[in-house]
Amino acid sequence: MPPHANSIPNVASSPYAPKFTDSLSRLTNWSIIESTLREGEQFANAFFDTAKKIEIAKALDSFGVEYIELTSPAASEQSRLDCIAIANLGLKAKILTHVRCHMDDARIACETGVDGLDIVIGT
Repeated sequence: MPPHANSIPNVASSPYAPKFTDSLSRLTNWSIIESTLREGEQFANAFFDTAKKIEIAKALDSFGVEYIELTSPAASEQSRLDCIAIANLGLKAKILTHVRCHMDDARIACETGVDGLDIVIGT
């Protein structure tokens, strides 16, 4: 039997499983951070009202997305209210928001009830 025979996954296993076992690799330990509700609004003529954002968040949650990233609540009052609404839906997914590396932005985000922050440092 070849030395790597035990490392080839069963055909019935996940198609995303690594082809070979690698004890030093983290390829088997990853998560999806879904950013449609952040990045999606940055396209020309794109706009999601609160109801559409809630619909999208619920669909992503039912799909099994582990993390949903929202627009920074410091961007506008509506973004802040949307963060509060989605953070209070009781979804299985963790709700994250993208903020600048500034204590005021972090404080506003934490007050919305999100589960975590993605911090960007403008360079």
